[in-house]
Amino acid sequence: MKAWRNGEHGEIGKDGVYLSDLLGRALLAGATGDIHLAIGEEEARVFVSKGVPVHASGTAVLRDFIGQILIERGLADTAVIEAAYTAQETESAAAPDRRRPIGAMLAVNADISPEAIRSAVEAQVVRRVCHLVSIDSARWATTSGENSEIRAIAAPVDAYALLAEAVRTHASDKELSDLSDALLGHSVKLTAAPPATMNALKLTDEEKALLALIDRPRKVHQLESVSSRKRTRTVLKTLSILGILELLPADRGMPIKDAVKIPRLLNNADLAASSPVPDSTSQTRSSSQVSGASSPVSGASSQVSGASSQAGSSSQAGSAKKQSKSESALADELLKQSALIGKVNYYDLLGLTKKADVGAIRTAYTTLAKKFHPDTFQSDDEEIGSLARGVVSALNDAYTALSDPERRKKYDAQLAAGHGLTEDSAQRSGGAKVKYEMAIVHLRRHEYQKARETLKMAMEIHPDHGLYKGTFAWALFADPSIDRGEAVSRASKLLEEAILLSPKEAGLHYFFGRVLKERGDLDMAERSFKRALQMEPKHKDAAMEMRLMDLRKRPSEDPGAPRGKAARAAKGGGILSRLFKK
Repeated sequence: MKAWRNGEHGEIGKDGVYLSDLLGRALLAGATGDIHLAIGEEEARVFVSKGVPVHASGTAVLRDFIGQILIERGLADTAVIEAAYTAQETESAAAPDRRRPIGAMLAVNADISPEAIRSAVEAQVVRRVCHLVSIDSARWATTSGENSEIRAIAAPVDAYALLAEAVRTHASDKELSDLSDALLGHSVKLTAAPPATMNALKLTDEEKALLALIDRPRKVHQLESVSSRKRTRTVLKTLSILGILELLPADRGMPIKDAVKIPRLLNNADLAASSPVPDSTSQTRSSSQVSGASSPVSGASSQVSGASSQAGSSSQAGSAKKQSKSESALADELLKQSALIGKVNYYDLLGLTKKADVGAIRTAYTTLAKKFHPDTFQSDDEEIGSLARGVVSALNDAYTALSDPERRKKYDAQLAAGHGLTEDSAQRSGGAKVKYEMAIVHLRRHEYQKARETLKMAMEIHPDHGLYKGTFAWALFADPSIDRGEAVSRASKLLEEAILLSPKEAGLHYFFGRVLKERGDLDMAERSFKRALQMEPKHKDAAMEMRLMDLRKRPSEDPGAPRGKAARAAKGGGILSRLFKK
């Protein structure tokens, strides 16, 4: 954080400097002076006294007048305000050097209390400063020194609360995007800050919950996954302005407990329960991160089985949004980049030779990280977003290792000895997650062979991971090019093994239920769907299967009616079996 300096100047938006940053500099330095903004043909000044904004004026803020605010608050009407302005003009014409501010005129002529007028003046300062914070293109300059005219009309406001409010409600998309770019390749952590400072910010409950998470290092995309993107960035921007946000290497980021969701969880004790294990070692993902209310694998199943089930096709049609041609092409590039993870070394991942200097490494990393940043993908495709986060995380790992001379030396020695392409097993775990996410995208595209190939790589890294094995089984079962008998047999065996490895994964039980249903074991299939719903009551696909089973039972009131395989033989197979036939 740069310090306040008299006579300094620059451009808003250049080098990541915005009015909010300049206000922060003034506040931390306790400066007295003004910040001048030249906005095209207009201009504005924000005056500060001991770091606190006390007045804002200029042609760029001809708004939020004192009289207007008093009318809004029901303390005056238009006639009273106009009379006060007329009296001010008359007085000023008689004695220009003794012109009283409109607030003083209203206090004398309109019988409005000084407290009400002062409150309106403070509101004017807050509104005008907030408006100016939204500007992302202007020239700025700072001047130190007291202004006697401003001192007479100054209305000091709560500087910390104003800064937090201005960033929360008026920071431009460009300002927040610049912050995001500045945080690429880092995790963030709240540094020690006086309680009085934190209280003065007057944060919302949701912001306080987010704050509680960053008492430990976190990656920005982790925070955004449990809160809204804008909320996360405005909080981080405010902390950065105040110099109480520490930037750490990306690999220091710790995972966040899957159950945490900021809009619903405001208990700091629960937030503190997040695991201290580095993020890249986490082997599972929360349901909401991949497929909304469904589990990771159930989300994939509903999207890839559209050709083989009515439920799947309706789910796919309802959830998938059309991508533009440019974004679709970028998604293809993302898949190609993700395919490199775990197959090539860090240099190749960044498109560099081993002779690349630090500048080339930084440039390559920044270019790729911006290109594949989750923000680049405007659609609501959560699988693509998850894959993008995984790719950026892998790029972070590569950059962190190669930009540090000592770590780069060790890594080069590791490569020379043939001991692996990544630094450690934790990063290999992260690579497995990326392969899994990549497979989900392939499944949604009905690219079953590619999905199995990427899942094999994930399984090689984590052979005891039930989620990867179960999704591989589904990629077999859903592939119409594979003989149905063989697909059902192999998928059954793999899913039994996967459930033993991950018995609490609702999606695996849903998958197994689908396979059992195809096999004709309807009672066992029903039990599997029920287990999925017990573990995840909002599992939409399992709930749909249970409704279908209930409907199937209703027409048959004969207690001796055939069930299971006999029923299927009598009816010539169900809808799914007919759809699966070649």
